[in-house]
Amino acid sequence: MDFSTLLKSDYEPLVIPDLPYEIKLAGTQIPNFLKQETELRKFLESTTETERSYGVVANSFYELEPAYADHYRKFLGIKAWHIGPTFLCNKDTYASLDEHECLKWLNSKTPNSVVYVSFGNVELCPYANTFFPWATDVAAKFGIPRLIFHGTGFFPLCASLSVILYEPHLKVSSDSEVFTIPNFPVEIKLTGSQIPDFLKTNVETEFSKLYKASKACEERSYGVIVNSFYELEPVYADHYRKVFGRKAWHIGPVLLCNKAIEDKAEMRGMEGSLDEHECLNWLNTKTPNSVVYICFGSLTNFSDPQLLEIALGLEASGKEFIWVVRREKKEKEEWLPEGFEQRMEGVSSGVPMITWPVSAEQFYNEKLVLRY
Repeated sequence: MDFSTLLKSDYEPLVIPDLPYEIKLAGTQIPNFLKQETELRKFLESTTETERSYGVVANSFYELEPAYADHYRKFLGIKAWHIGPTFLCNKDTYASLDEHECLKWLNSKTPNSVVYVSFGNVELCPYANTFFPWATDVAAKFGIPRLIFHGTGFFPLCASLSVILYEPHLKVSSDSEVFTIPNFPVEIKLTGSQIPDFLKTNVETEFSKLYKASKACEERSYGVIVNSFYELEPVYADHYRKVFGRKAWHIGPVLLCNKAIEDKAEMRGMEGSLDEHECLNWLNTKTPNSVVYICFGSLTNFSDPQLLEIALGLEASGKEFIWVVRREKKEKEEWLPEGFEQRMEGVSSGVPMITWPVSAEQFYNEKLVLRY
């Protein structure tokens, strides 16, 4: 928006166009760089080209501003998800004044008698997925702290770091021999076959180089934000911070930040072959706790014979089920027994789990699930 063409003077009220409600501002309330052509304005305009990005995550929650959240998505046509308020995700505070000292002083005062004044901060702090190590160098170039986003929890983070640092898998005689993860809060046993191949050989691949670079940048970054919550894994969250000395904050589970089914469907990525309402209608006809949900994630690839065996096993169980299967375009389910296509997409939560780890941190996640 070019405010220079809308403003006649800095004191004349301006109604912001295309908003759900009438909002008036004076020219003095508009930043100067938006009223004239500047380098900062060009930079901000380039950062708001969200049509080239998949979407936006906002530090807010739907109940605070529903009209504007809907407006942003529907009128502007931008995919967006809530993950806020993020400051509630962490019990720890970091300030120059000890929080207990501050609270003790507050408790000595009459209720509603203290004025709290804060003007916030304007410190920039970009965040990027762990597999974008270049972001750390870019941020450092401009003197900006960088946060890394980890989609996994603290348990697999601690386990993988211990394996990388102490290499217990290299001290056993075979991939089938059991070893214990060292420097870990509890005893966790694995075999060499459950460790990624690139950690067991000295052969350098493109992925191993990327992995090493991401771990090196993690140490040079300001900290990490994790898709988890403290109550799920308190021992491992504390271990990650105190033993490994990493700054970390919880912002999860992020999937709960969106209430609308449409939003959750978009967060999954590709559109399912079965409409979510059709799936829910089918589920509502079933007895509670009688349906099995099967999903191996978006990266796992099974061969047709493996898929057929899974399908036959499910059919033989005699249980109703929903099976999420990734399908390539133009791919036909020739291996599926008759009737499978109508039961292939769904959502489930808060139920017992049967694990089948296939790769990456799934072997660590399995240990956490089985332990608790």
